Amino acid sequence: MNKPNVIGKLIAHRHAFGLAVVLVGAVFYATTFWLNQWLFVTIEFNHRVNWLFIPSGVRLLMVMLSDHLGALGIVLGSYLIEWLYFDNEADWLDLVSPLISGGAPLLAKWTLAHWFKVGANLERLTPKILAQYALWFAGFSSTLHQIWFAIHTTAAYRIEGWIPMFIGDVMGNLFVLGLLYVVVKVARRWRGRAGAL
Repeated sequence: MNKPNVIGKLIAHRHAFGLAVVLVGAVFYATTFWLNQWLFVTIEFNHRVNWLFIPSGVRLLMVMLSDHLGALGIVLGSYLIEWLYFDNEADWLDLVSPLISGGAPLLAKWTLAHWFKVGANLERLTPKILAQYALWFAGFSSTLHQIWFAIHTTAAYRIEGWIPMFIGDVMGNLFVLGLLYVVVKVARRWRGRAGAL
């Protein structure tokens, strides 16, 4: 009799955890976006294209760590950004850019797993494959975004923004991955020193 209750509670906890991952991811992504805009407004190419775009690295990291839940968090955070930052009149067209923002890293991860046989949990990930993933994702994301901007927005956002967006995405990816590398190294040293005591 208690077995269905236990299973039901496990399922409820799993859904609550998934919802928390999506919501925290959305807030983290949107906050990173606004921080990037504030820090690098003087070096942006235009209102939607940055020469250094740290949120690209956050998208890459969120999808690497939490797969489709990370992608959903990115979509939700991007929609909030669209609605609050770019356009006060949210409509269905405002979903396209967020779907690209969340879908591009997920598709890049899936192709990475297929082409390089990395596996769903990234067990065979090497620095070389990670760099290729960062480049592939930046190219994929910037291409899809620029196509959408060329279709949907004014001339200021046309295809000439592809190179700056690609560079900005690559730089953001490398910044976040480099920061993660430093954090992991420091954590390992700290844990090693704590273990030695």
